Amino acid sequence: MEGAFGGVEWSDTRYMFPLRQRHAKRYVERNVVLVGDAAHTIHPLAGQGVNLGMLDVVALAEELEAGAAARRFPEDPLILSRYQRRRIGPNLAMMGMMEGFKRGFGEQSLAVRLLRNVGLSSVNRFGPLRKALARKALGI
Repeated sequence: MEGAFGGVEWSDTRYMFPLRQRHAKRYVERNVVLVGDAAHTIHPLAGQGVNLGMLDVVALAEELEAGAAARRFPEDPLILSRYQRRRIGPNLAMMGMMEGFKRGFGEQSLAVRLLRNVGLSSVNRFGPLRKALARKALGI
């Protein structure tokens, strides 16, 4: 397999692309189910994209398993709509939180910096809140 993709070449040219946050209106349409980046993309600020995708997969697997236990077919709209209902809200909430962080840390005015620093210090000192936020970020 070595060299299968060719050699490495030096380039002085930089390429950039915009980081966009996107969210599908529906995760389910007939027998098609969207999970992870197919359903939503999120700014990589805190590395939450992979976590959200894994939580989508877990939710879909649990709904399919529950459907199988109830002797329903995997493509049953009831099963698939349960997955969609379980994941849209949490995904939108995390996307909103990450957008807030992006804007909050992108703003450099003195007032916003002071407010941000006080807020972060407060969260850091208040253990239960810090732990709750960490659990939320990890999806547990």
